[in-house]
Amino acid sequence: PPFRQLANSYQVNVPSVVANGTYTFVVTDSLGRTATVTRYFTYDSTVPQVDSSTMLVNGMGNQAYVGTATPTLTWDPVSGAGTYQPFIWDYDGKAIWYTTETEGASVTIPEGWLQPDTPYYWYVRVNDATGQNRRYSNTLYFYTGTKGLPDLSHKVGMSFTTPDYPMNWFAARSINLAPWDINSFNITGPNGTVYSYKSRNFFFQRPVFYASFSGGGPIPMPDGTYTFELSDKDSHTDTKTHDFTYNPVPKVSEASMSPAPNAYAYTSSTYRWDPVSDPRPLLYKVRIRDYNSQIIWYESPYSTETSWTRPDDLPRPPYGSYKWQVVVTDSDTAANNMSFTSLRTITGHPLSINDYTLPKGTGVVTDYRIFTPPFYMGSGANLLKQMESVLGPYDPYHWRVFGLYEGSFVELNSTDFASLDIIPGIGLWIITLYDNTVPFEGALCPQNTNYERRLRPGWHMIALPWPNTDINLGSITVSDGTHTYAITNDANDLTQTSVWEYTGSGPYAGYEKRQTADYPLQHGTGYYFKVLADDVRVLFPPTSSSSATVLDKGSAGRKSSVRDNEEPPPGFLCKVGPNTGVSSAGRILPLPPDGLIDLPQCSQCSEAEVDRVLENKTFDSLTPCECTATESITIGKDVIIQSGANVTFKAPTVKIQSGWFHAKEGAVVKIKQE
Repeated sequence: PPFRQLANSYQVNVPSVVANGTYTFVVTDSLGRTATVTRYFTYDSTVPQVDSSTMLVNGMGNQAYVGTATPTLTWDPVSGAGTYQPFIWDYDGKAIWYTTETEGASVTIPEGWLQPDTPYYWYVRVNDATGQNRRYSNTLYFYTGTKGLPDLSHKVGMSFTTPDYPMNWFAARSINLAPWDINSFNITGPNGTVYSYKSRNFFFQRPVFYASFSGGGPIPMPDGTYTFELSDKDSHTDTKTHDFTYNPVPKVSEASMSPAPNAYAYTSSTYRWDPVSDPRPLLYKVRIRDYNSQIIWYESPYSTETSWTRPDDLPRPPYGSYKWQVVVTDSDTAANNMSFTSLRTITGHPLSINDYTLPKGTGVVTDYRIFTPPFYMGSGANLLKQMESVLGPYDPYHWRVFGLYEGSFVELNSTDFASLDIIPGIGLWIITLYDNTVPFEGALCPQNTNYERRLRPGWHMIALPWPNTDINLGSITVSDGTHTYAITNDANDLTQTSVWEYTGSGPYAGYEKRQTADYPLQHGTGYYFKVLADDVRVLFPPTSSSSATVLDKGSAGRKSSVRDNEEPPPGFLCKVGPNTGVSSAGRILPLPPDGLIDLPQCSQCSEAEVDRVLENKTFDSLTPCECTATESITIGKDVIIQSGANVTFKAPTVKIQSGWFHAKEGAVVKIKQE
C-alpha cells in the first residue's frame, strides 16, 4: 500500500482575506541559511462552491456505510471552476488520507489509501485558474465498513508503560458501527471500575480502534476478568470478556537506540536497539508517527530481532519529519503488557542520484585518485552498500576505497569506515581495475546558498559539495570567526593557500599544487587541504561568480604563529579492512600513496617480549596481523602459516630455524628487520 501524499506543512493562518499584492516567504535555518520565494496574490470572491447536497459516496449521501475502501466520490459541477480537489480526512481530522486534482466531477479512490471499517469525512475544494483562490464545500461523512450488529470480536485490553507515565488501554476495532451510531461502549473491571469509550486511534495500516485510555483508574490494571459492552442506537448490544494478568514488560534502553534523536535520514533508515532482559520470549516492533504524533503512519511486523530496515518494496514516505519509537510486547496476538520508548524525531530528505565512473587503472599506486560522493549519505556502511550493489562484494584485488579518519586511512569495509559520516565535501581515495558507473544516491546540500565545513588543524581530504558545478579556488573562503580570507589570499594564515590534487604524475610525489585564484576545482574530484588554526570554517559558494561570505562571526580560533611551508601531504597509517589477505586471482591492490600499514598484533604473539621465540604456533587468521619484538624474533619448531593468512614478522633481528617453518600455498609472509 502507498504512504500518504503529504507530510509536514509549515503555515501561517490569518483570520481574514489578505490584501492584494506581493508576498515574500523567507525561511532561515539554525545555521543562518536562508531560502526566499516571492508570490503575487489577487483576491477573487467569485469562485463558486460545490453544493454539498449533490456530493455522494457510491451514490449515497452523508454518513453512508459504503462497504468498501475504494469508493467513488461524485458531485455536481459548478460554472467557473478551474479544477476540483476532493480531500478525505479521518473522522477526527488527524491527517489527509487522500487528495487529487481533477477537472471532472468524480474520483475513485485507489486501493491502499483508505482502511476498511474506518470513518472519514470529505469535502471538495474549487480552485480558480491561478490556484490562488479556492472555495470549500461543506463537510460530509462516510464509513468504509458495512453496518451490522455490534461486534466485539476484535477487542484489546492491556497495561503499558512509557518513559513518562503508565497507562491502561481498552479498545476494539471492526465493530460494525460508525461513531455516529455508537450509543455506549464501556469496560468494567474486576473491582467494579468502569472505563468508558473516549477516543479513537487511527492507523494508516489497519482499521480504526475505538478506545478508552485510563491514567486515572487503578494502575497497573488489577488482575482478573474485564467485561466489554457495546451498544448501538437501536439498543442492540454485544458483550465479551477479557482475562488480564499484569506482568510488566521492560522498556528498551533509550541510550541503545539508533538513529540518534533529530537525525536526518538520507537512505533507507535502519533502526536498532539493545534487547531487553527478560526470561519471556518478548517481541519488538518499530512504530512511526507523524511529527505531531496525531496518527500512526507505519508499524513494522513483530519480531525477536533488535533492528528493522525499511524494505525496498515499501513505498518511501513523503519527505519531512516523523517520530519513531520501539514497542515491546508479551504477545503479537493477545498482548496484555507492553512498553514504549520515548518518541524521537527523524527527518527524511529528498534524494538525488549522481553517476560516478570508476577511474580504471592497471593496479599500480599511481592509479589512486581522490573522489567524492557529493551527498549526505548517512554512514560509511551505506556507501559500501551502494558500491557493492554495482561491483559485488568488496574486493581489494579489484577495487579499494580509503577515507582519512582521525589521522589514519581507514578502509571501506572496516568498522571505522562504517561509522564515518558521508557528507558533501568529503574526499576519499579509490583505486580500481574497473570502469563501471556507480549511481550514488543521497541528499543534496542546499543548492542556492553557501555550504560550510568546520575543520580542525591538520590534513583533510575535501571536495566540492556540488555534484555538477566547478568552483574557482579563489572563490572559496576560510574563517575563524574573526578573520576571513579567500584561500589563495597571501594574508591567509588560517590554512594553506593551496590545495593538492593527486594525479599520479605530479611533480610533488604525484601531487599537483593548485594555488591560483582562478584555478577551477573540478566537481567529483577531491583534494588534500591543510588547516593551520583551530575551528576553521571552509565556505563553498554555489557559483564561482559569488565568493562565499561568513554567515556569523562566532568565536575566534587560535591563529597559527608560524607560516606553513606548503609541503605536499605526508603518509598516514592504514587500517585495512577484514579478509584482505584472502587468496584471489591476481594480487591485492596497493595502499594509498605513502600509506603505511597499521596491523593488529597477531594473537599468537600477544605476550610482550624482548626476544620472542615462536614454537608450535599456527597462523590462520584471514585478517592481516603482525608479530613484533623489541630485539629479536626466532621462528622455531612447528610454526605453520595457513593458506590465506597474512603475517608480518617485525623486529631488528628475525631468525628462521631451518626445517621447522612451513608456509602453505596461498599464505602471505613478510619479514621486516627494523
